[in-house]
Amino acid sequence: MKNLLVLLIFLTIILSENLFSAGRDIFMYIDNNDYENVIREIESMNDVNITDHESFNNTPLMEVAFKLENEDSRYQSIALMLLKKGANPNYRNAFGTDALHYAVKLHSTDTFLANCHQYGADLETRYYLNQETLLHSVMENNHYQAFAIIKYLINHTKLVNVPTKRGLTPLMLAMMNNCRPYEGCGFKREQIRDLVNGGALVEVEDFFYHYTALEFGVESMNETYVDDFQDLAFLIDHGAVVDQDALALAHRPGLIEFLKRYL
Repeated sequence: MKNLLVLLIFLTIILSENLFSAGRDIFMYIDNNDYENVIREIESMNDVNITDHESFNNTPLMEVAFKLENEDSRYQSIALMLLKKGANPNYRNAFGTDALHYAVKLHSTDTFLANCHQYGADLETRYYLNQETLLHSVMENNHYQAFAIIKYLINHTKLVNVPTKRGLTPLMLAMMNNCRPYEGCGFKREQIRDLVNGGALVEVEDFFYHYTALEFGVESMNETYVDDFQDLAFLIDHGAVVDQDALALAHRPGLIEFLKRYL
C-alpha cells in the first residue's frame, strides 16, 4: 500500500511538470529563429497564451512582435498562426504592455497591427500612468516608413487628438522629435502631415507648459543647427498662430527671423 502511494505521488509530480512545461520550448525556438520547431510547437499547443516567467511574462505573440522589427515575412505568418489559434493580442505582461505597444514602436509596416486588429486587438487602449496611446507610442518609432502605422491608427481609431495625462497630443510629440537615428536630424515630416490631415488640432495646449505643437517645435529647433522651417510653416498654414509667446521661445537668429514674418 505504501509503495502504491509513493508511485501515485511520483506520477502526479511527473504529470504536473509535463503540464507546466508543455509548449514552453516555443520561447527557446523563437529566440533561436528555429522556424520549423516554432510552427510544430504551435500546431501541438493547447494554449498559445502561455507566459515566459523568465521574460517578464511575455507570451509567444509578444516575442514574435519583437522579432518582426526587421519585417521578417516568416514571423508574420507565425504571428498569424498564433492569432488564428487564439493568441490574445490584448494580454499585458509584467510591465503592463502588450504586443501592439512594441509593434508600433519597432515595426516598419502595419501588417502585424492590422492582423492583431482583425483578431480583436483594442487599438484605443492606454498605457502606463501617463495614459499614452498607441498613436503616442508610434512617435518613438525611428523607421521612416512608420507613417503606414500612423495612417492605420488614424483611419481605425479616434486617437488623433487624445492627450496623455500631461496633455501631450501625438502632434506635439511629433514636433518635439527633431532627431531620428536612421534619417538624421529633422522632424517627423510625413507623420506631422498625416496627423494634421487626419484631423489633429494645431492650437491645443499641453497641461504643463501650456505650449502648442508649434511652440514645442520652436523649442526643438533651438537645439539644431538646421534652418529647415518647412514643418513650422506647414503648421502655420494649417492654423497655428505665431504670437509673442512663440517668438520668445526662439533663440536662434534664423528662427527668430522666420517667426517674425508671421506676427
